Amino acid sequence: MSNALELLRLDNLSAGYGEAVVLHDISLRLNEGETLALLGRNGTGKTTLMDTLVGATTQHSGQITFGGVALHPLASHERAAAGMGWVPQERNIFKSLTVHENLTAVARAPRNQQHRPWTPERVYELFPRLAERQDNLGTQLSGGEQQMLAVGRALVLNPRLLLLDEPLEGLAPIIVEELLRAIARITREEGLSAIIVEQHPQAILKISHQAVVLDHGTVVHSGSASELLDNPDLLDRLLGVAQVD
Repeated sequence: MSNALELLRLDNLSAGYGEAVVLHDISLRLNEGETLALLGRNGTGKTTLMDTLVGATTQHSGQITFGGVALHPLASHERAAAGMGWVPQERNIFKSLTVHENLTAVARAPRNQQHRPWTPERVYELFPRLAERQDNLGTQLSGGEQQMLAVGRALVLNPRLLLLDEPLEGLAPIIVEELLRAIARITREEGLSAIIVEQHPQAILKISHQAVVLDHGTVVHSGSASELLDNPDLLDRLLGVAQVD
């Protein structure tokens, strides 16, 4: 996407929790409309990097620039207001609210008219299961439905960047396929930029433009997602997953 504008830039980022440094000299670029697959084995710093983007860690050195604005001075809620939509591993939906209340409680008007705005109604179109359960409380949803709601809740913020931390973890295969179709529509068809953390990379690489692999908090591979997908030997060396679906 040579004509695309740069959306996110990390330069020599080091960060962690308190005095403990987990990430070391991380540099990457993401353009508007691109999806980046963030890969690595357990404990390599993937979630820490996502936490750092949303302001939940200590940034020790380096720079994060989002839409041309330095993020270091901004609190987490200010980063959300700037256009970051985060779906953490824990989902963190409001379990005492209904599906519809979860969506309307956080809905925000779009920042520009470049993309069709996300509303609760559009989320129901994307996830018909949620439309059927819009009056159900969060506690009455299955794990897969909670994940759909978490994604929908991030979308109605009308973000510029969607951050998905292991969105397919622990879900039944039929739900995984439904979520993958939805994520592909959001990113490939709608053109929303995204960073997706996944331990099982093949499905995510298929819908991503870039791939970055972390090991011990450093970048050990960065390049085209399709090229990494087409190189099972390299994929196996980096992640131990030689078989491609």
